[in-house]
Amino acid sequence: MVTLYEHADFNGKSFTLRLDLRVDKALHSMKGSDLHDEVSSVRWDLPDDVVVVLYEDADGTGRTYQIGPGRGSDRSTHSENFKDCATAWRWTRRGANHSVLEAFEWISTEGRGSGFDPVGADIGSGGHLQGVGLVDQATLAISTSGHDKARLLIVQWPARVGSGTGRVVAQCDIGESPLDHGGGLQIADGVLAVGTEDDDAKDRSRVRFFDVRVPTDIQDLAWLDFDRPGPGQRSANKRWTAGAIGLARTVSGYLLIVGSWDSNEIDFYESSLPDLRDAACVFTHVGDWSQFDANRTGWIDGNWASYQSLNLVVDGTGRAFFIGSHGPRVIGKDWLDLYELRLAASRNRRVVKMGKRHVKPHGGVTFLHAGGIVIDGTVLHAIATEKNLHDITKINVFEGPGGLRGV
Repeated sequence: MVTLYEHADFNGKSFTLRLDLRVDKALHSMKGSDLHDEVSSVRWDLPDDVVVVLYEDADGTGRTYQIGPGRGSDRSTHSENFKDCATAWRWTRRGANHSVLEAFEWISTEGRGSGFDPVGADIGSGGHLQGVGLVDQATLAISTSGHDKARLLIVQWPARVGSGTGRVVAQCDIGESPLDHGGGLQIADGVLAVGTEDDDAKDRSRVRFFDVRVPTDIQDLAWLDFDRPGPGQRSANKRWTAGAIGLARTVSGYLLIVGSWDSNEIDFYESSLPDLRDAACVFTHVGDWSQFDANRTGWIDGNWASYQSLNLVVDGTGRAFFIGSHGPRVIGKDWLDLYELRLAASRNRRVVKMGKRHVKPHGGVTFLHAGGIVIDGTVLHAIATEKNLHDITKINVFEGPGGLRGV
């Protein structure tokens, strides 16, 4: 049971959400209730596997406020930047069998704040943070770019990412001038894939791979590395950069996607073997797609953005999706966009936009420079950081409820 109150400290009119009378996962409108756009405090008593989310907008977008699991109360939702704006709600079980689209729609739009101490980190002259990936429950890998080298930072928290203050526990070089611009990254089964590119000429890049299963002992998987443009590929300004990388396991091996400058073009690669740690394994180019000549029939809207990360999610049926993150120059106006990837379709119909989430970073954090989508067990999260290192460098974690089907 969840009881909503008109005013802070559980005062004023109240309204009880009856979960037993409502279908789980479905979006329920608060229009017509006494507390439509009037919620300021809340009490709840929920099972340990149930969460309820309030939404600012009737279609499930805008700001969100997550309630539960378990028993608790909040004397003022205003402290969570959720003031008098609840127009819809829904509930789900954390262990529920969510599709990728459902899990995406449940990602929180408000980030949980944390940070890490960058003492010991050396990212070179003019360096800034770029891609974010989850090594394990307590550890992030963050790529960087600079004027002379690209680096990988391993940042660890005491128990889980975003709980307490993290610290840098390892680092390594991933590229040197002219390939000193690290990009978005993704980790699958302990293998990290990241692009390094020439930020000046913008005409070439290298995709690199590392074993990060032991965070303090990063291993180079050099046999998987490859250059762009490759043999038979024609060099063109910006076409063969590698600003965003996605990597995921499929039923037969691994799928890799590489986004060019601003992710205007995407290239698709498949592994030759199901084990990336086999020195005989290589990635083969199997197709491409361009937003410039894309057929956008069936998209939820016609927009394509300058994505700073492109992260893959493949479900148990083999359906492949990727999520792009982007942000404008104004903090708090960032977006996550979900696309289905249909490799078997004709070239201009291989990508279909399925969903979008307006997320609101805070504390100087933005997806404009450094962020990514991560899968923690069966939970889909989004994580972003500040652009530059500070005494305590801030991160935001945008959490989902868990129960992602087939991963």
